[in-house]
Amino acid sequence: KAATTHRMRDHVLECWHNGSFRMEVWMTNACAHHLLFMPDTDLLVCGEASGTVRILDETTRGILCELKGHTGPITGLANLGGVLVSGGEDGTLRVWAQTAGERQFQASVSLTAHDGCSLTALSSENGVLLSAGKNGSVLLWGLDKPNEGLPTLRLLRQLTTDDTSEVLFAQLHHKRLVCIQGSRCIRLWDTTGTEILSSSREGRASVMCLKVRDGVIACGTLDGAIEIYRADTGAELHTMFLHKTGGVTCVEVSQDILMTGGEDSTIKFASVTRGKQITSYDVDAPATVMAIREENTAKGLRPCKGNYLVLSGHLDGMVMMWDTHKRTRLHKMDGHFKAVRSLHANRCCAVSGGEDVTARVWRLADQYVLEEEKADRQLGSRKALEAKEEGNAQFKAKRFKAAVLSYTEAHEHEPWNPIHKLNRAAAFLGQSDFEAAITDCEWVLLAAEDGDIDDPTVFAKAWARKGSALLRQGLVAKATEALNNSLSYVQDEGVASLLLATQGRAEVEAERSAGTAAYKARDLPKALGHYVKAVTLEPENAVHRSNVAAVLLEQGNLEDCVAACDEAIALASKDGGDQAIAVKAQARKAKALCRSGEWAAAVAAYDAALALSPDPALRRLRDAAAEAGDKAANPQWEEDRRKLQRERALLDKERGNEMYKAKKFADAVKYYTEAFDRDEDAVFLVNRAAAHSEMGQFSKAVADCDAAVELSKRGGADPKFISRALIRKGNAYSRQAEDKVLYKSWERARKFGEAAAAYREANQVCPEPSALEKAQKAEQAERLVKDLDNALEDRANGDHMFMDKNYKEALRFYDKAAAADPKGKCEGAYLLYSNRAAANFELENIGAALVDVDRCIELNPTYCDAYALKATILDRAHRPMDSMGALVDGFWVSPDSERIHEMLKSALVTELSNMMRQEAPRAVTGMSDRLGATMNHPRVKEVLEDRDIMRTIQEMQDSRNLSAVTQRLDDRRFVGCFCQLYHAGVLFRPAA
Repeated sequence: KAATTHRMRDHVLECWHNGSFRMEVWMTNACAHHLLFMPDTDLLVCGEASGTVRILDETTRGILCELKGHTGPITGLANLGGVLVSGGEDGTLRVWAQTAGERQFQASVSLTAHDGCSLTALSSENGVLLSAGKNGSVLLWGLDKPNEGLPTLRLLRQLTTDDTSEVLFAQLHHKRLVCIQGSRCIRLWDTTGTEILSSSREGRASVMCLKVRDGVIACGTLDGAIEIYRADTGAELHTMFLHKTGGVTCVEVSQDILMTGGEDSTIKFASVTRGKQITSYDVDAPATVMAIREENTAKGLRPCKGNYLVLSGHLDGMVMMWDTHKRTRLHKMDGHFKAVRSLHANRCCAVSGGEDVTARVWRLADQYVLEEEKADRQLGSRKALEAKEEGNAQFKAKRFKAAVLSYTEAHEHEPWNPIHKLNRAAAFLGQSDFEAAITDCEWVLLAAEDGDIDDPTVFAKAWARKGSALLRQGLVAKATEALNNSLSYVQDEGVASLLLATQGRAEVEAERSAGTAAYKARDLPKALGHYVKAVTLEPENAVHRSNVAAVLLEQGNLEDCVAACDEAIALASKDGGDQAIAVKAQARKAKALCRSGEWAAAVAAYDAALALSPDPALRRLRDAAAEAGDKAANPQWEEDRRKLQRERALLDKERGNEMYKAKKFADAVKYYTEAFDRDEDAVFLVNRAAAHSEMGQFSKAVADCDAAVELSKRGGADPKFISRALIRKGNAYSRQAEDKVLYKSWERARKFGEAAAAYREANQVCPEPSALEKAQKAEQAERLVKDLDNALEDRANGDHMFMDKNYKEALRFYDKAAAADPKGKCEGAYLLYSNRAAANFELENIGAALVDVDRCIELNPTYCDAYALKATILDRAHRPMDSMGALVDGFWVSPDSERIHEMLKSALVTELSNMMRQEAPRAVTGMSDRLGATMNHPRVKEVLEDRDIMRTIQEMQDSRNLSAVTQRLDDRRFVGCFCQLYHAGVLFRPAA
C-alpha cells in the first residue's frame, strides 16, 4: 500500500516556487494604479491615473477595450457578482456590464457618490460593495440585475459619524467593515451598519497602509510601527516597532506571518500571534506595494488555498517573490524601469503596474501545468475514495484510531472535499478526542464562509458533530447553539432528540457554571455545594466529581479529595469516558497525596496519568515527588546528590575536553552544558565559550564569559581565573570584529572597543602583560577601522562633489580620505586615488594627478581605467609617447577593453599622420636593425614571435605604405601589439 500512496501536489504553486515565469509587457496610457483579474481569468482590468479603465485580453495578448468616463484618476476597482465597478477621484461610481455571450463591456450606470467628493477606497465581498469618500462618508451598495436591461447599484445603507475627516483606508472582511478615518481613528462596523468599535488613535503616528486578512487588522504607521487588531472585535493585540528609520510603506498578512516594507529599504517578517519580529532583509529600494495570490470568486476576492507566497513591488521597478513559510526571498523579477505602483496575482500569474506606463504580466503556469494538475486531482480522488471506504469499514468496527488515519489519508489525497474532515470528526468523537472533532468541524464551517461549499447537508452535519463534542465537554450553552444551527440547515430527528436531551441538562449546567464562578471567586463552600448538587443530578459524569475533588483539595480535605478523584477516575475510565478527565483526576489525586506525605502513592498516581498522557509537565511533577520521597527517606540525600552531580559534571567536562581536542565542537558544547547543568561551576562556562568561539558563535561565547565572570566574583574565585575568562571574552569580540562580511564598519569598531575593554579589565583583575598587549592591539584596530570608515565616508562625499563638478571640495574630501588611510588598506582604496587624480586633472594639477594615478595603479595593477586616465593626463602634459606607453600597459592588463583600444587607435593614427606630413611614406616603414636591449623585453618578444603581426609588418615593408596597418585598426590585439613595438622603438623613422 505504501508504494502506491498518492499525495496531492499543487503543480501551479510548484511553478511559482521554481520561478520559471514568462514576462509579457502591455502598454498603458498612464500609470496603472489598480489592477484586477475578472472571474474570466483571461481578462485583466487596469485602472489608470488618466481615468481610463483598460481591459486587456490574455488570449490575444492585446487590448480588448478602453472604458472612458471618469474625469480623474481611478481610485478603486471591484468585482460585484461578476460585474465590474470602478471608482474615481471625480466622485463617481461606474458600473461596466459585460455583453451577454461576448467579451465586451459597456457602461451600465454612473452614480455621483459621497457628495461628489473623491472616492478613497472601494471593496466588495458577498455581493456587498463598500465605497469611502474624502468627506468621511462610508456607503454600502448592492447590485440589482434585472431580467432585461443593464445592472444597477442600489444604496443599502450609509454609515455616518460625527467625524467628517477623510477616510484614508477601508476594507470589507468576513462581514466586517474596517476603516481608518483622518489617520487618528480606527472604526469597525458589521455589514448591518452596527458600529462595533470606534477607537481613537490620538498621540500615535499617521497610518500609511492597511491590510485586513486572516482575522486581523494590520496598520503601518509613519513612525515605522505596526499595529495589530482583531478583525471581529477590534481589540488591539500588539504594536511592533519594526522599521527604525522611516515609515511603513506596505503590509501583507499570510496566515500567522506578517510581512512589511518600509522607507528604510527593508522587508520585515513577524509573527502575528506573538507580536515579535522573525527576520529582516535589506533590499535595494523601498517596497511600494505588496500582494498575495487571490481568486476572484462569486463572493469576492479570496486568498488561494495553501498560499504562502507574497509579491512585493519596489521603487526601483523590481518585483520580488517571497516565501512566508521559510521567510526567504525566492525570486527577483526585473522588468519595470520606474517605480511599481500596483500588484495583483491570481492562481496562475501576477501582474504589476509601473510609472513606466506598462503593465507587466508574469505568467508562471501554462495550460500544460493545469492539465497535469487536473490528472493529478483525478488520481487523488480515486485514492481518496479507497481510503474513505477503508475508514468507513474501520469506523463500523469501532476501530476509531485506524479510521482517523484512513480519513486523514483521504483528506491528503483530496483536500478540497469536506466529507473527509466530517468523517474524521465522527471518528474523533468515537475516541473521545473532542477538541480534534471540533477543529475539523470548524474547518468545514470556515470553508462555507469562503464560499467553497454549497451543500446544506455538509453544514448540518458539521454543526451537529460540533454540538455533540461540546455537549460531551459539558458546554451545554454552546452545544445548544450549534445544534440549533444544524437544524436551521436540515431537520434531522437525531439532532432534534439530542437537542431535547441538551435542554434537559440545563439545570446541571447551571449548577456547574455557578460552582465554577464561586470557585474562581474563592468561595469554596458555595462552590462545593453547587458541584455536589451537579453530582446528584448527573451521577455518571466524571467532570462533576473531578470538580468536587478540586474544591476539597483547596480546602485541605485530602482524604475526601483522594476518594473523589478515585470516583472520577473510575467513571472516566469506562468505555466512552473522557480520557482527559482521567488524567486530570490522577494528577489531582497525586497532588493531594504529596500534601499528605504519601510520596510513593503520589508517584504511582503520576505514573498512571503519564500512561494516559505523556505530558512533560506531569513528568516534572512526578520526578519532583520521587525526589521528595528520597529526601524524606534519607536525611543525607542532598549532600549525596551534590557529590554525585559533581562527579558526573567532571566526567562530562572530560568528555567535552576530548571532543574539543578532536575538533568536534558541537559535541563539546553539549557536554560542557550538561556539566554546568549538574554543577554550576564557572570553569564549564569558560570551556564552553572556547568551543562556541571555534564554531564562530561569538555572541554565545561572550555571554558564557560574562556569566562565568559574574559567577566567579560571587564565589570569590581566583583572580587569575577571572582574568582568563575576560581574555577569552576579548578574544571572542576580536574574532567577531574581524568578520568584514557580516558586520559593518561601525559594528566592527564597537566590537574591537569591547575587546579592548575586556582585555584591560583582565589586566586590572590580575596584571598580565599579554592582556595589556592585546588591549593595545584591539584599540589600534578600533582606530584603524574608524579611520577606514571615515575614509570611505570622505571618499563618498568627494564623489558627490565631483559629480556636481565642485572639484575643489571633492579634492578636500579626497585629501581627508587619503590622510585617514595612508596605506591604502580600505576596501577599494585604489578608487580614491583614481578619483583624486581625476579631480586634480580637472583643476590642471597635472603633477599631482600623475602621482595619484600611479598610486592607484600600484594598489590595483589590474584596474584598466587607471591606465586610460594616466594616458589622458600625459596627453594633456604634451607627452604623447608616454601617453601611448600608459595605454600599451593598459592593453596588456585588459586586451579586450574597448576604451583602451579606441584611445590607442586614436594615438596611433595621430602619430602616423604626423609622420606622414613630415616625411615620405616609405621613410617610416622600415624596421630597426639596432634593437639592442629592447629585444629582451618580454612583451616585445611576444609580439615579435606573433606571426600574424609580423606578416602585416612585412606587408607594410614590402608595399612601402601604411595601408596594411590602417586596414587592421579595428583589430584590438594588432593595434595594441603594433603600438608596443612603436613605443619601444622597434619601429622607427630612418633619416632622410
